[in-house]
Amino acid sequence: MPSDRRGLLRILGTATATVVAGCPSTNGGNGTDAPDEIEAADSTPLAAHTSRPPWAVDGAIGQAVLVDSDDRERAALGRYDLDESRRERIRAFLSDIDYDRERLLLVESAGPNACHDRLELGPFRFDSGRLRADATVVDTRRGDVACAAVVIFPSALARISFVDTPPDAAAVEVTDGWDETATVHANTDDPIGGAVATGRRIE
Repeated sequence: MPSDRRGLLRILGTATATVVAGCPSTNGGNGTDAPDEIEAADSTPLAAHTSRPPWAVDGAIGQAVLVDSDDRERAALGRYDLDESRRERIRAFLSDIDYDRERLLLVESAGPNACHDRLELGPFRFDSGRLRADATVVDTRRGDVACAAVVIFPSALARISFVDTPPDAAAVEVTDGWDETATVHANTDDPIGGAVATGRRIE
């Protein structure tokens, strides 16, 4: 693992967002209907926190960031404060990533209470030179569990490898915890935090 990736993981342990939930499992499978373009794809939950992120302004339901370099990866993930077990999981997920043939996609949205603490990411498609994906906030409560009445912001990462040159643009259909949907377009030259899907007001 390159030294700068170890530095990124140290940053993950010192950022400001507070993680309150999130499943530690990684979803297998390529989740794509374009196997001739996408070689493989995998996704994993990143975090779920209650600190309002910069993108959460009136009319926004989510954010997507497309990553094509170690520096951009560091900037995108640096705001997440993960406990040790989650840092280990993300370290394993990012191990030996090669941006010459891969892209990392980070998506974050919002839910109406603490039980909407998971964002499912995928399937993934390749269309007209652009990565396409779906992202949905899900309610993970079991039975009659009471849910804290607080807006929560779950996020997930996807790692996608391509047969040929990876795309520098993505379109993600984001569905938040209120079942509102909008499409966010992300590019590798976007300012971090600049690609936002609009569609509803987050109260």
